[in-house]
Amino acid sequence: MKAIEKILIIRLSSFGDIIQAFAAVDAIRAKYPKAEIHWLVKKDFAELAKCNKEIDFVWSFDSKKGFLEVLSLSFKLHEQAFTHIYDAHKHLRSILFMLFLRILNPLLLLRAKKPSTFLSRPKNRIKRLLLFKFRVNRFPWPFVGARSFVDPLKKWGIPGELYKTNYEFPEGSSLRVNDLIKDFGDFICLAPSAAWKMKRWPLEHWKKLVEISPEKKFVVIGGPKDDFCAELEKIAPDRVLNLAGQTTLLESLIIINQSRLLISADTGSLHVSDSMNHPNIALIGPTAFGFPGRKKSKVLEVEMSCRPCTKDGSGKCTSTVYQKCMVDIRPEKVYQAMKEKIG
Repeated sequence: MKAIEKILIIRLSSFGDIIQAFAAVDAIRAKYPKAEIHWLVKKDFAELAKCNKEIDFVWSFDSKKGFLEVLSLSFKLHEQAFTHIYDAHKHLRSILFMLFLRILNPLLLLRAKKPSTFLSRPKNRIKRLLLFKFRVNRFPWPFVGARSFVDPLKKWGIPGELYKTNYEFPEGSSLRVNDLIKDFGDFICLAPSAAWKMKRWPLEHWKKLVEISPEKKFVVIGGPKDDFCAELEKIAPDRVLNLAGQTTLLESLIIINQSRLLISADTGSLHVSDSMNHPNIALIGPTAFGFPGRKKSKVLEVEMSCRPCTKDGSGKCTSTVYQKCMVDIRPEKVYQAMKEKIG
């Protein structure tokens, strides 16, 4: 490929996957600085995509409008005459977009500068079956999600390197975060929650970590349903600020960026920190595809024959000690890693 003129990346959702898929944008921009990069995403995540400074235009898709919305938007996308299109999702809707854009190319070829080059990120369903059903691992290990979005781009002559994602946050969000954490000083960001309970670090471990770190301040982030986060603030109200349920998605990103360090399990917050090449400690247990990959990330894990047992933390734990792979990551070990990272 001599040059990339105009590229469309399709990744409709979700939060963590979009953040990891930003690695594809970074790699394209590093190889082709003058490329025009577009992103197609669900309406719910459009503001997130707009925070990536290297994305020139964000197309939002309202999934509630159904098939006709896909068809209508496909015509609009075709008119852009993309030279390259990358399906980084390979979901039913993204496949439909790719199908329509392929069909439209020969039918309306005169309106396009040149035929698009189509590329898709593989789902590796057979490899997943082998791993989770038969304990046979054919994936590169550790499996770094961000790199899996970049590797397919090698077919376009783009190396599979991971770069720092450049974010630009709305001024209003930054001002509100500054107001929330004003006078709190240097802090460590804690992300105790996760979509699935099995991949969460136990609450008692989070409490212990706060207790054995009397010299540190912590800001806790999470969603509106994460009531348990309030228990961390009760341990040391002068050192723990609980903002779970009080910030927007973008504000949480800003808090991570302003912290000295993030501590998190396999969550979207972890992938945000990794994408920023921001110091973080990743507590990895049952999940297979949540490893960070940049230099400032530190992975803590416990080797067990039953790991990994799940893609995203769903399913049942087969260990005699529930969640043993997370339980055995002791708070003292996390504290030591924290000291090594930031002193």
